Amino acid sequence: MADELSEQIDTELRAYLRSVDSYQVAQAEVEAACKAGLLDMSRARRIMGQSGRAVSQLQYPARITPRARISFDTDRTDEGGVFQLQQESAQSTTLNDDTEHPGGGDPLRWFGVLVPQHLRATQKAFARGLESAVLAASAVVEMRQHFERYEALLAKKRAAAEPQN
Repeated sequence: MADELSEQIDTELRAYLRSVDSYQVAQAEVEAACKAGLLDMSRARRIMGQSGRAVSQLQYPARITPRARISFDTDRTDEGGVFQLQQESAQSTTLNDDTEHPGGGDPLRWFGVLVPQHLRATQKAFARGLESAVLAASAVVEMRQHFERYEALLAKKRAAAEPQN
């Protein structure tokens, strides 16, 4: 019994450490994506500022519809994680669509038809960062679950090792 319990403790600890590693990798990806996105945005601002157009809050609508949603599934415990990212399909954007749905469509169209390549790179970098943030959040939930099971098994082992009086 003690050997079986020790093996379960080791298994949970290995799973916990794998979750910690997944979290650290996802956090590094979020950091890299945000750095790349902000750098590309500053380049786009510089380019667009020279032509009399600027990248600012004044160029997008007050009400914006999200292009991605994050859901939390409490029943999932597999490798996919408990947080799921659902991408909204990109709506075709025309001038008529913009008047009917001011917050919909491709956000890059809010800044004109011919936007700098750096603005497109910014959009891709932040989308990649969002995906990594979802993976990091799922890894945190997995870490907590594995650590709680580890502590419960460790307490069980300590209770079994105490002399019975």
